[in-house]
Amino acid sequence: MNETWINKVVETIHRQENVLLTGLAGSARTYLIHILARQLNRKALCLVPSEEKAYDLAKQLQSFLPSDRILLFLGRELVF
Repeated sequence: MNETWINKVVETIHRQENVLLTGLAGSARTYLIHILARQLNRKALCLVPSEEKAYDLAKQLQSFLPSDRILLFLGRELVF
């Protein structure tokens, strides 16, 4: 992954502008989440479309972060 490109994303976030990143697959997505959180010195909230994807992302992030730093907030569909 090109560091110049990552630095531009970090600068854009510092300017409080929106960033839309697409086309990242597999470990590239996880690596970018880790790098951005570290460079920005912030926590990251990652929204994914399903519970299965949430578990997959959490497992991938364990390569970069201790498991006690990764929290899952799972949405449950409740029928009343």
